[in-house]
Amino acid sequence: MSFAHSAAEQRNAEDDARPLQILYIGDYDPAGVLIDVSLERELRRRLRGDIELKFTRIGINPDQIETYDLPEKPRKAGDKRSLQVKRTVEAEAMPAHVLRTLLCGAIEGLLPAGALEVAKVAEASERDYLRRLATVLDERGERWRETFIQPDKTGATDIRGDAVRADRPRPLAFVAQRTGAQGALSGRYAVSQGVEY
Repeated sequence: MSFAHSAAEQRNAEDDARPLQILYIGDYDPAGVLIDVSLERELRRRLRGDIELKFTRIGINPDQIETYDLPEKPRKAGDKRSLQVKRTVEAEAMPAHVLRTLLCGAIEGLLPAGALEVAKVAEASERDYLRRLATVLDERGERWRETFIQPDKTGATDIRGDAVRADRPRPLAFVAQRTGAQGALSGRYAVSQGVEY
């Protein structure tokens, strides 16, 4: 439980009045259904009394096993823990896109009302600004290319959808690349949520 200890110490040192939100995904087996209970108990024991803890197990649970028809294994003979768990399912059995959807839904549920929509509008505005900037610079005889760097890729695609190699991917950043007459990269700028890189 060194994770619980270090996480609690870090949060205790912060001046943050918001509740501490923990979203947990784990195996549904005799040990797995106890890990989150133990982790929550240990965090509560180590956190300052004025810190509210909200601990939510978002997977794997019995409803998900049935809904997604997840592959089950029999529990180990002789294991006396969590006798209500008749069969076991590993978290990895849940399709990745379903886990992502569950996690995104849980995280988005924590955001203030309208925050995601505001971020999407800001993102669209930044993209529009970069397109207009590229148009103005194109009129001046310079070539620019806007690139959207995917957060989990080493490459990117430009606004036409063509593959682009990136030196270092910057998660969710829009990158305008200025190329000189020979096509060599002579400048690189990125704008994401109003922050220049």
